[in-house]
Amino acid sequence: MESQFSLLERGAVLSALEECTDALAIYQYTLKKPSVHIGIDIDCIPPEVRYSNVMRTQLFGNNANVVQKYLEQRAIFDKLQRDGLYIERLVTETKKVFHKNGFLDTLIDEVEKEESQKKNEEFLLSESLQLEEKLSSLCQIRDSEIITNKEETEILKQKLLDTNKEMKEMTNKTRVELEYISAWKKSQCQQSILRGNINLNHLNLSQRHCLIIKKNEHRVTENIEAFLLQSLATNEKQSLYWNQRHIKESTMYEAEIRQLRNEIEIRRSVLEDLKREYDSRQAFIDTYLAEKEAIRKQKEHEEYVRRSAIKIQAWWRGVMVRRKLGPYRPEDKKKRSTKTKK
Repeated sequence: MESQFSLLERGAVLSALEECTDALAIYQYTLKKPSVHIGIDIDCIPPEVRYSNVMRTQLFGNNANVVQKYLEQRAIFDKLQRDGLYIERLVTETKKVFHKNGFLDTLIDEVEKEESQKKNEEFLLSESLQLEEKLSSLCQIRDSEIITNKEETEILKQKLLDTNKEMKEMTNKTRVELEYISAWKKSQCQQSILRGNINLNHLNLSQRHCLIIKKNEHRVTENIEAFLLQSLATNEKQSLYWNQRHIKESTMYEAEIRQLRNEIEIRRSVLEDLKREYDSRQAFIDTYLAEKEAIRKQKEHEEYVRRSAIKIQAWWRGVMVRRKLGPYRPEDKKKRSTKTKK
């Protein structure tokens, strides 16, 4: 928010700002550079190497602690120098604005910006601490994994030696087994040759027996063929006889079939005539029954009308009797009525 100052207050504020600029000039003059000298140009080294503990120890060796101390002092000096220049620039800008307008809004805005930036820096600092803790835990995990890898390599070397010994034993064993197998195969070949000779003799005997059986079967087949030829001749004669008989019977049966078809046609025409006569008589009967049903319904309707008329008449007579109307009035009422009429 903008705030207006009076003339006296403006003079006091300007004098205070002048004092601040003088004090800042003195501060910048008295600011000292780092006292530690290492004889190495740090600016040529990349920041990721400069601020990493592991890389710093690998690069500088025993001078790593001195380099770390130098980096800390230099960082402090750079920070103080930047802050002094920033405050000096801010005071000069506020003096210019205050001379023109008489307001300190730029200073207030800068203070608010600095507070928000401070909060952000604190948040980033907390995050960096957490990341450093995570990095240290990861380094510990890496060291433990390196140790385990060394142990595993030793175990694997021992296993390799054991496997080499087993391979040698297995080669000796396989050589002995091959010799045994070759001898066993030779014996198996001799046994199979002997068995084959025995089987060959047995097959020769079976072949002779099969030849004898073949001759006998050939003789039997010749007899069967002669019998079949004789039976075929007789079957041909019978087939000719039965074909002639079939032709005769087929002609006879065809004549009978034609006669039966004619009879069926005649009877079918008679049935059609009877069907037409039945339809005409059935139509007459249907009309007669319909007329009879109409007469019956008309009679029922007339009877219903007559009975309902009787009921109405009986009701009307009852009404006249109960109320003594018409011919059912008493005599005295009739006489009075006649007198009044005179």
